[in-house]
Amino acid sequence: MGKSIRGKLIDGIAAGRVGDWFRTEGFQRRGRSFLRSHGDLLLTSNLQARKCSGPEHAEFCVNLGVEWPHWQLIWTGGKTPSNPALAPTFIQQRLHPTDGPGRDYWWPADQDANSERVAVEIVTALATHAEGFWTRYSDLDGVLKECDAETRVPTGTPQKLVHVALLVRADRMEDARSTMPGARWQKQREGQRRASQDVRTYRSGLGLLNALS
Repeated sequence: MGKSIRGKLIDGIAAGRVGDWFRTEGFQRRGRSFLRSHGDLLLTSNLQARKCSGPEHAEFCVNLGVEWPHWQLIWTGGKTPSNPALAPTFIQQRLHPTDGPGRDYWWPADQDANSERVAVEIVTALATHAEGFWTRYSDLDGVLKECDAETRVPTGTPQKLVHVALLVRADRMEDARSTMPGARWQKQREGQRRASQDVRTYRSGLGLLNALS
């Protein structure tokens, strides 16, 4: 079955002006996703269609992410994702045309949409806001400080799970022990939406199976 008008429009935006912007910034394109290495992390972005959209009328958002491949392997029980930009997300936030990463925003992608105008809006928002997001959240020590202070990191982030992993990374095992109950609950909740391993697998991957109850 061929792609819908919706799919073709989103693909066209990803391959056109938006894709050109990412390419000049050093990103590699994989379909509607874009990735750039940053030390042992990956800076990512992807165009995500809204599920409730119809075949002729659609909306999509632009996700920004910072992925930690080591954490993704912990989450999946050692399985390397084929596309890290679409795997369980370490830190993720949606792009807004005026406010930067934050509130949900959906761009139109249908026959009546001006795809060139939409692409220009996205590129402008990326050029204005994306690098600040990637810089802030690729500093894992800084993210740990925000988690310690209970500062809410981006809404697409399983914060307690991230917090425990970063505590282990910092060799703060006692703090990890006290944080694990909340992370356990979140892992179970996230597992209802994603093909995730159980809490025991997550703890084992972190090296906490014997250290935490």
